Amino acid sequence: VDTLPRAKDDDGKPLGGVDYAEDFFGKAAFLTVSGQLGGETHACALGDVYTFGPTFRAENSQTARHLAEFWMVEPEMAFADLTSAMDNAENMLKDVVGVALKECDEDLTFFSKFFDKGLKDRLEKLVSTPFVRVSYREAIGYLQEEIAKDPSKWQFPEVEFGTD
Repeated sequence: VDTLPRAKDDDGKPLGGVDYAEDFFGKAAFLTVSGQLGGETHACALGDVYTFGPTFRAENSQTARHLAEFWMVEPEMAFADLTSAMDNAENMLKDVVGVALKECDEDLTFFSKFFDKGLKDRLEKLVSTPFVRVSYREAIGYLQEEIAKDPSKWQFPEVEFGTD
């Protein structure tokens, strides 16, 4: 890679190392996708598996909402297509919410009483109703229609196919 910014001495002559002050993280960083790679090989042998751990992104983004580091549950499924991946995500979310409804009723009742009166009803509906699926192109169209009603309500009203 020869596009990295090079460190220079006080006279502007190259020192041979990288100038990390201009780097995304501002210092040397060593990122890996080793958890994902392990999950991919395990999925080939075991079927559907999940990894849970820190995730790092080191790319520039158009938005301030794009995180550089976060924790993520990531499924790895061998020989899966988009429909089976969506089925898997829907089933996992419904299972987690269903367990919360069953095991955390006291907490959810508290939240429903003091913070969000419709919370439990929405969670029960989430578990019992099939998810609606739309294409990316359709989703962008729906979003653009909603933004057009009142662009001042949106922090990022310029939405088009491919923006992040």
